[in-house]
Amino acid sequence: MLLLLVTGLAVAGCKKKPAAPATPPPAPAGVTSAAPAQKDPDLTALNAAYKKFWQEKQSPPAKLEDLVKQKYLSSLPVPPPGKKFNVDWSKMEVTLINQ
Repeated sequence: MLLLLVTGLAVAGCKKKPAAPATPPPAPAGVTSAAPAQKDPDLTALNAAYKKFWQEKQSPPAKLEDLVKQKYLSSLPVPPPGKKFNVDWSKMEVTLINQ
């Protein structure tokens, strides 16, 4: 019985442990890592609401907030820092531009 217990403990202790996840190497001295680039919001829903408003009302919204007030959108997406929404009248499309 003692032999089985010792053998069981030896086998249990010999199991290979899972490898720890690899960590990226440290940055060289004097180099700071940049924050990951923020992804631009998906403007698909905003453009669809904009076009639907224009078609139903026969005129574009005076401002994008009107899409929320008139219940075409639940909320406006937040533009990334340094950018703002721009309406391209010729394409009936909302885009992002630098401020």
